Amino acid sequence: MVKVVYLPVNGAVEQTGMYDAFKQAGVHLTIFDYYRMFINKKNKVEIKKSFLNTIKQTQPDLLHMQLQFFDIIDSSDLINAKKESPHTIITDWTGDIVKDVPWTFAEHSKGTDISLISSVGQLELYKKHCFGDVRYWQIGYNPKLYFPKKNTQFKYDISFVASKYRDNIYPDAALRTKIVGYLNKELGSSFGLFGNRWGGHKSVAQSKVNDIYNDSFAVLSVNNFNDVEFYFSDRLLMAMASGRPVISYRFPGWDSYFSHMKNIIIVYSKEEILEKLKWLKDNKEAANKIGMAGHDIVFREHTYFCRTLELLKMVGLL
Repeated sequence: MVKVVYLPVNGAVEQTGMYDAFKQAGVHLTIFDYYRMFINKKNKVEIKKSFLNTIKQTQPDLLHMQLQFFDIIDSSDLINAKKESPHTIITDWTGDIVKDVPWTFAEHSKGTDISLISSVGQLELYKKHCFGDVRYWQIGYNPKLYFPKKNTQFKYDISFVASKYRDNIYPDAALRTKIVGYLNKELGSSFGLFGNRWGGHKSVAQSKVNDIYNDSFAVLSVNNFNDVEFYFSDRLLMAMASGRPVISYRFPGWDSYFSHMKNIIIVYSKEEILEKLKWLKDNKEAANKIGMAGHDIVFREHTYFCRTLELLKMVGLL
């Protein structure tokens, strides 16, 4: 049996979807919860010792990590882990996207076999700054948390769950703010807006997001980066998984994954969002069909289990 040691980033949400996916794939899974140890005030030195001890005892075939942009575990720890278990393949993945390569991610790459990012558009950037192999591995979602409830009555015409950011942080933060302002003005209370820093609108626990999506006739997805090839956030997958029709702002490569007006609706302007929403409301049967086709494709191709199988094949363990 393939042995995997997994280092998740467990903050407000525990990565149970990935636990399930690895187990479903038939591997023997050991979880090393380094980040929770850290936020629970465990000393870094103790975390590092415990990490190396876990690798020594487990002798995993794969060490898969989400070290993100933290310096809790560094490249020297990974190099030492390789000494303890020379056959172990070491991968480090981030699903986040920023303008520049974080120094911590580049530093970690000194001790990894493969660094993984969730877009194609930034591959060359990361290859310039990271050591070793850098590859594309897309984000997934947990189907136990996001699924159709098949509601027939809706609280919102369209909903959007996301935080607001300053314009200088992300290239399309201003675009997202303009879209939200436009929909607020045109739709009023029928626009369900949830997230931090919108002013007067509630933030929402991740456990409630599926309910919001299912309570919406349609769901909106807009990235903070809309010009990076093959980049989309897990918001898109969660929204589509609800079975409600998703209106998504365009991003490069969308048509490699999805089909416009069949399982997703792609728009190029804030005005087109309302045009497509009106069309959906005037064609409810087609809207429901598009929504469920969206669910079907993400359930078939984009769950954590799908991603886990891709990872195991990528490193030659399946």
